[in-house]
Amino acid sequence: MRLRHLVPLATVLAAGVPAAAHAAYEWYGFAPAVKVDVTGVESQAQLAQTLGQMGYTDIRLSPTYPNPVIPYPENNPYWAKRLDKEPVHDGWNGSAVKDGKRVGVWVDLH
Repeated sequence: MRLRHLVPLATVLAAGVPAAAHAAYEWYGFAPAVKVDVTGVESQAQLAQTLGQMGYTDIRLSPTYPNPVIPYPENNPYWAKRLDKEPVHDGWNGSAVKDGKRVGVWVDLH
């Protein structure tokens, strides 16, 4: 099963695009992640508050999904100023740190 996921990663690595390769690696679920269940509409500011209560720090959220061109959209300081205006969306929403490890933030909307 995992070999199927390693082929695209190997293809990206062969192309010499390390940032895109790392993003592809995370998309396939090999990176650590925290899953947060959300019922109804919630802003990313509310999600950040929930993560903080769960013991996460350095919370970086983005309304934009990662892609090969922008593999870490949560690092854009523009989004940090708009957390109260941006709704959470199903799937990846950013990253946070717990116990010294950065993890992906995944939301399951109900």
